[in-house]
Amino acid sequence: MKKLLLFIALFVAMAANAQSNFDFGPKLGYQSSYISRSEYDETAISSGNVTFGVFGRFEYNNIIIQPEIMYSGYSFKLSLYNNGMMLDARNHSIAVPVLVGYKFYDNDFLNLRANVGPVMYFGFSDTFKSAGEKIDLSNDAVSYVLEPWTHSPVSLGLALNIGVDIERFTLDFTYSKGLTNVFRDGELLFEDYVFDYIPYKQNVFSFTLGYKFDI
Repeated sequence: MKKLLLFIALFVAMAANAQSNFDFGPKLGYQSSYISRSEYDETAISSGNVTFGVFGRFEYNNIIIQPEIMYSGYSFKLSLYNNGMMLDARNHSIAVPVLVGYKFYDNDFLNLRANVGPVMYFGFSDTFKSAGEKIDLSNDAVSYVLEPWTHSPVSLGLALNIGVDIERFTLDFTYSKGLTNVFRDGELLFEDYVFDYIPYKQNVFSFTLGYKFDI
């Protein structure tokens, strides 16, 4: 969380000192996450989710640096290790990508760009429900049982982005490939797949619409 606050402070400081080559604005869109364990060629698609946040964009001679702060979340089914009890689980995190790219087509109405860069996911909440009832994680015994299935505080991915700007509207298509594990430990049941260990990566497809303000 300290790293996230530091990034936000730097983000604001950069915006405050930027000149006319800096744009800033909100973003809203849709994302679909899935968990993969590539050495076993296993994947499990989760439900889609709304994503939203803010972005900044620095431009210099068609070179782009685009940091973002976005909400990211997804749901999945969880099977406890011994008793087979099924839970509905949901992860909530803040995604912080920093994309570097190039504007390869530009005119007064339309421009096209491509970006690549790291994305960090800062998990801030995991919720679990059984038969529609939220489980109280403040209970030490319950928290101890579910801890192996909670998310790591920080995970890392690599994002690839294609963007289109139409006047002040900005469209982004992004794929983020997970590089580090997202779960602590445990056994999960995703749909019809049962996995006994959790070296899983989070992969995310997203489509967002934003609006640019000049600063």
